Amino acid sequence: MDKILVRGLKCELRIGVEACERRYPQICLVDIDLMLDLTSAAEADSVGKALDYARFCEEVVKVAAAREYNLVEAFANAVAEVGLHHEAVHEVRVVVEKTPLPLQGKLARIGVEICRRKGSLEIWSETSQGGE
Repeated sequence: MDKILVRGLKCELRIGVEACERRYPQICLVDIDLMLDLTSAAEADSVGKALDYARFCEEVVKVAAAREYNLVEAFANAVAEVGLHHEAVHEVRVVVEKTPLPLQGKLARIGVEICRRKGSLEIWSETSQGGE
């Protein structure tokens, strides 16, 4: 399966379990794999047949700013929904990492990795810490 890879997208959002965490926007780093067939775009060498990367990233940034999130998992799921909204995308993998305010200075980051597929529920979800 072909993929479009988005790496290190910086999203500013209000996120955290405690209200004090959500008081100020935090930066989350987002990696996204969009699984889709790129044959048509590659053969035609036409942007008209491709997914617009810039527009997709703008959509993700808008979802980040649209509301407050308690959990990184909830934000990752919202990002996955943005990907699956595109007709050509069959599956999406999302990694979201942040430095939780209560743990700043104690760890580099904490994050989640989720994978969603059209027409199915969660395939798998894995929580990662540090650079794992």
